[in-house]
Amino acid sequence: MGLRLLLVLGSLLEGDAFVQGGSQLPRLRRQLHVGGSGARAPPMMKMVEDIVSLPRRYERWPLGDAQANPTNVQRPFSGLRGDIALRLPTYLDDWRAGLQAKTVGATLFLYFACLAPVVAFGGALQLATQGSLGIIECIISRGVCGMAYAVLAGQPMTFIGPTGLTLTFTTALYAWAAPRGVPFLPMYAWVGLWTSGFLLTAACTNLAGLIRYCTRFTEEVFNSFLGSTYIWAACGSLYGQLRVAAIATAAGAAGAGLASGSALLSLVLAGLTLGLCQASSDLSTSRYFTERARSFVADFGPACSVALVSMFSASRVVRLLADVPRLALPTGAITMGRPLLVPLFALPLKYRLLAALPAVFLSILFFLDQNITVRTVNSPVNKLLPRPTYHLDLFILGLLTAATSLCGLPWMCAATVESINHVRSMTVYKKPAQTEDLVSPAELDERELADLRMMFDSLDEGKKGSISSDKLVSLLRSRSLLEGELLTTAEAARQAAGVLQRFDQSGDGKLQFPEFVSLCVASAKGEQVMPNPNLENDDEDDAGEISVVETRLSGFLVHAMVLGTLSCVSSLRVVPIAVVNGVFLYLGRKVMQGNQFLQRLRALAVPLPLDLDTKSPAERSILVLGRDAALTFTGLQLACLATLWALKLTPGLGMVFPAAVGALMFMRAQLLPRVFTRRQLGVIDTPIWNIRRTEEEAAASLATAKNATGIQNQEL
Repeated sequence: MGLRLLLVLGSLLEGDAFVQGGSQLPRLRRQLHVGGSGARAPPMMKMVEDIVSLPRRYERWPLGDAQANPTNVQRPFSGLRGDIALRLPTYLDDWRAGLQAKTVGATLFLYFACLAPVVAFGGALQLATQGSLGIIECIISRGVCGMAYAVLAGQPMTFIGPTGLTLTFTTALYAWAAPRGVPFLPMYAWVGLWTSGFLLTAACTNLAGLIRYCTRFTEEVFNSFLGSTYIWAACGSLYGQLRVAAIATAAGAAGAGLASGSALLSLVLAGLTLGLCQASSDLSTSRYFTERARSFVADFGPACSVALVSMFSASRVVRLLADVPRLALPTGAITMGRPLLVPLFALPLKYRLLAALPAVFLSILFFLDQNITVRTVNSPVNKLLPRPTYHLDLFILGLLTAATSLCGLPWMCAATVESINHVRSMTVYKKPAQTEDLVSPAELDERELADLRMMFDSLDEGKKGSISSDKLVSLLRSRSLLEGELLTTAEAARQAAGVLQRFDQSGDGKLQFPEFVSLCVASAKGEQVMPNPNLENDDEDDAGEISVVETRLSGFLVHAMVLGTLSCVSSLRVVPIAVVNGVFLYLGRKVMQGNQFLQRLRALAVPLPLDLDTKSPAERSILVLGRDAALTFTGLQLACLATLWALKLTPGLGMVFPAAVGALMFMRAQLLPRVFTRRQLGVIDTPIWNIRRTEEEAAASLATAKNATGIQNQEL
């Protein structure tokens, strides 16, 4: 039946099939009734009418995976019970899976990746709160909370830690409390307790399902903001050294030469750290060395890069040239200098109640940050087992927020950058088996082969034994008519380029008969015969098949090492700040990889459509939708990103900053559908899923997770 429809397309191409404003249904009906038998014609005609008259399926559900979103359940506590039932049977396997060498390499690198923001944000927090919170508190909070989260949470690949968002909020809270004579730590504790109550309520009432309104539009802006925050912090530190050196040189101050040498050496060390980390990470998908050697270098390379550059900076030769600033960790006895528990009732009653107001904004921040990060980790692109536990993860975060508030420790929330790098550090790449796209004509029966030969000859105008690209464009336009939406010539030409890229084995820009047979058979089977802009990043699939070692052990060990830093502070003072900046640059760049928003920004600067890469989902969306629609969508994302940065850099707006992140979800749900059609949003964005899971589906998901875990353990 599929081949018969293609023959109808061939006959349509012989005449003027595309009349502006005319309907093709009557002609298609006549073609099908004449071309087929009476018994088979009505079913084929019904299929064509259904295709033409009904909306295309991908317009309703264009992209995404239900397993990447929380289920929408109604009864209180049912989400928590379902998450526990989903994770409990595989809990021990989550620990056993980490008993391999890859965990060691990932742990060593992630230790530096997690310690760097602790030192950076802890130092900034110490200045912003006049010593009420500092580096020691950050180390204790991250170590203890990280280990507890690895043990208790549902998604072990997610990390929690201090972020720039919590730093902005805490700074704004102190700036409000200090001038009014309000004791900061009690006020801080009450805000945290209110926030904990809100988060626990949200987890018990299944409000995590609201994250379905967070589509790729919001995720890309949010992750771009977080990644650029790391890059901004690193560049700001390096620029500060260069600026000090420039001022000293201009003023002719003593030691200006040493300051200039130190600034330039810091640039070299940061660039060297970034280059080595990136090179060792990229080696896993290269063609050099054996697979075991590539895997070893990719696992241990980033951690060894930090150690090697630090040792290089401490060598005698480098110190003769210049010295560089190093980590400013506390000296002497490691204590907080105050009781562990915060005196809650030292705060007047009216301020205890007033603390609920900023707690609302902080709850919004934690709710969005936690669920966006977990959903990013659970993305089908990462190839994790289908075991989403949003309600349980939010519940554990609420408990940890209460504990840190009572002890006066910095709040921890989902660390997107470290979580994504955790997933990628535990990713195993394998070269895919080579498959042959072409179908041999000998595999078809004589009748089908004769029909295809007749159609091929009708398209082969010059009788040269091949179909030109112009005829292929006409064929694709006819095919789009049967799918209910006639492509323009430009759109069909863009898709023809993708078809030739897959089926043109000779590379001459034409289809020979065997190649044409493969195209027709793939189309008749319902396969995608042209690049699909709805797919996730195909470039990763080209690099090799991937799987992720899902384990709690790596997260537990990383944060245990962070907590153990208190016993070996002196050995870490040799690490230059420039090396930390290099790690920040690497983490920021790593989290931005695969971000289609940033890829489109670069691709929109390409003037000619033929120069765009059809393998890239971001560039394919420009080809399919056109430059104007892609530019409008990307421009809105860029404006949202600029707004977030403006709020971050504006003093006094730190506490209302979370509301701006929530406004992104409202904008996607209410504004964008008025600007773009469903088809356009289906191509360039993900849908707003509303997933409800029945008890049978939950049981099936649990069985799938058990089977997948068993297969993974056998492979290990």
